[in-house]
Amino acid sequence: MKKAFLIIFFICSGVIFSDDHGNAARNGHEMHTFVHLNVTNPAAVVAAIDKFASSDCGKKFPGDIGLMSEMINGSSASSHFVIASYPKLEDYDEGLALVATCSEAPQLLRDIAATGTQPVKNLGFVPVLEMNNWTKDSAFIKYDLKLSLSDEVSYAEAWSNLMASNPAFEKRSYGLNRVVFGNDDATHFVYLGGGNVAELMNSVSSYSQNELARFTRRAEGIREIVNTSLIIPVKAWPGK
Repeated sequence: MKKAFLIIFFICSGVIFSDDHGNAARNGHEMHTFVHLNVTNPAAVVAAIDKFASSDCGKKFPGDIGLMSEMINGSSASSHFVIASYPKLEDYDEGLALVATCSEAPQLLRDIAATGTQPVKNLGFVPVLEMNNWTKDSAFIKYDLKLSLSDEVSYAEAWSNLMASNPAFEKRSYGLNRVVFGNDDATHFVYLGGGNVAELMNSVSSYSQNELARFTRRAEGIREIVNTSLIIPVKAWPGK
């Protein structure tokens, strides 16, 4: 179990990834993974990941790592999640090989376990739609969905049209993601980004009423909203 969690932790996105480590292209990932955790000491978890990131193994890690706080998430047992984002699928394989051989990776697991943190669930996903640079945003609304694969294109088009009608999201991020591993609760999720919670809440009140009505008609019957959560980034550790 511990070995499996270790692999998922690394292979499974605040301040996210700063400009000092790349430009907007850093936002173009082909795969992401989440490890949802019940954290009682966030500062200690940050310190544990800091320690790994500064190690020889951490400096070679090919993915971007972030710690996100689930400020409000309904009845979910998790309080945070770690996101690992891979620019290319080949980076996923490289990361898997790396953490299987370096001693710093299992030490990170031990350090996090020592904080009283408990794993809750994990999942892997691929972007279907990714607009603007989510690494620039500091607050997110996340909608977990049940959506059949056959309806994905239709839903993505309808949702994209709705978002494009909202001037508040001309520069803020939004996206649709397909869950490919761990999709026992939801098959997809969408997210909306903002500079802070107040801005984000104002943004979701600024849709075109005509586009909102059109989206509602197209989405009705093809998707079910499972949960809605408020996500605040804690810290990020860009990959090599």
